[in-house]
Amino acid sequence: MFISIAGNIGLGKSTLAKIISEEWDFKLKEERVGEANEYLIPFYEDINAGVKPSKRAHDLQMFFLETRAKDHRELQESEGRWVQDRSIYEDPYIFAIHLNNEGFLSDLDYDNYLDSFHKAEEDLKFPSLLVHLRGTANLARERISKRNRPEEAKLIDPANDYLDRLNNLYETFLSRYGGDCLIINANHDIENNPDERKKVLKLIKGHTPGLNIDKARINPPNI
Repeated sequence: MFISIAGNIGLGKSTLAKIISEEWDFKLKEERVGEANEYLIPFYEDINAGVKPSKRAHDLQMFFLETRAKDHRELQESEGRWVQDRSIYEDPYIFAIHLNNEGFLSDLDYDNYLDSFHKAEEDLKFPSLLVHLRGTANLARERISKRNRPEEAKLIDPANDYLDRLNNLYETFLSRYGGDCLIINANHDIENNPDERKKVLKLIKGHTPGLNIDKARINPPNI
């Protein structure tokens, strides 16, 4: 069984995944940030330069599709307990569609990407539970500012509505998601406040009483 953590940039997905891993002895499947840098850095260069359409945007989305599909299959076939930092569904339904809306991903590249995603998802099952961290764009900007990553510098500008647009896409995605989903307010300071951390873990455990923190419980249809 596995739990996937979803949510906008900077809202605490990695933090929550690590806490679940440590508190409940789940194996942790982290985002492949190190591997992705080969694609992320050139991608951000194109975004900042306004290159439309961007081949690098397509390359990045295909990298994420291939690696997340591989990870997803590994987790659903494993007999162990896993927690995953970001789900495969966020790429096609949040990030890729946004890149297409903004012109960074051409219609042809987007259609080809979606075809590849739909083929990949044919043998995928939903996570046992999708935990979505819901928070405002301002909260995301505040936390992104604290982690101080150079490539994310433009995200913290209040005049940049990128995070707001992602939030809107998340809400559309959540309204259509067919698996078991728990939405948690990202305002909880789970990194620094032990009481808040316990509260969030209690919410997750209480949402799935049949889970008992050791057994998978659902085998849902495709999205």
